[in-house]
Amino acid sequence: ASRASRLACETIVNTVLLEAESSGVSIDSLMPEALRKSVLDAHRALCQEIPSVRGREPAGSTVVAAIIFERSVWVAWSGDSRAYWLSNKPIEHQSRLITRDHSWANEALDRNEITEEEARSHRLAHAITRCIGPLETHDLSGGLGPDVVQFTVQEPGTLLLCSDGLW
Repeated sequence: ASRASRLACETIVNTVLLEAESSGVSIDSLMPEALRKSVLDAHRALCQEIPSVRGREPAGSTVVAAIIFERSVWVAWSGDSRAYWLSNKPIEHQSRLITRDHSWANEALDRNEITEEEARSHRLAHAITRCIGPLETHDLSGGLGPDVVQFTVQEPGTLLLCSDGLW
C-alpha cells in the first residue's frame, strides 16, 4: 500500500506540473482537468507497476490531491481520503469538509434506499466504491474516476488533506 501511495503521489505531481508548464491557458481553466487527468494517470501507473500477487488483493489506494493558486483551491479525490478547510474563525465555524466519501453508504443515501441511521449501522457503511489501482476497472472514464471541486478561499486558514486513517 505504501508503494502504491508513493507512486500515486509522484505521478499526480509530475502530471500536474507538466500540464501547467506546457499549457498556454489560464490556470483557472487548466486545473480541473489537469488534476483529474493526474489522478487517472496515477491509476494507470498503479495498474501497470504494482504486480498482482496470487491469493492477495491487488494493491490500490484512495487518493486526495489539491492545487492552490492565489485564492482558488482545486481538490480531486477517489475513495475516502478527505480534504477539510480549517478557517481561522472561532472554533464553532472552524472546519468544513470539502470532499464526500465514495462509499456504499453515501451512494445508498443518494438513491434514497436507506436512512442516515441505517447507513451508520449497515455492515457496508464504510465500504469504498472508488479507488485507484488494480482494484478498480482499468477504464475510469465512465464516471468512476475522481471527483474534482473548486472553491475560493474567503479567509485565512489551512487546507488539510488526510487519508482515511486520520481521526
